[in-house]
Amino acid sequence: MLVVGTAIAVALFVGLVVGGTGSIPGTFFGGLFVLFVPNIAEQFSKGLAGAVYGVILLLVIYLMPTGAAGLVRLISSRLVQQGRAGG
Repeated sequence: MLVVGTAIAVALFVGLVVGGTGSIPGTFFGGLFVLFVPNIAEQFSKGLAGAVYGVILLLVIYLMPTGAAGLVRLISSRLVQQGRAGG
């Protein structure tokens, strides 16, 4: 029973970290990540699905340290800055 509760808690935390905090769309992205990435990792290797999931998770955290919501905020602010500078 405790293992299932811990697994759910870790999955929710991973979704929060990947999606970013303070954003409803970010939480949806984090939920989709938690839902689909383990299945994608299992397609690469059934025996090493956890390791593949871990590598994908580390890459996402490294490439998007503020989560998906932070990445969207960064891209939109840069687009706005380019629009002001160019126009």
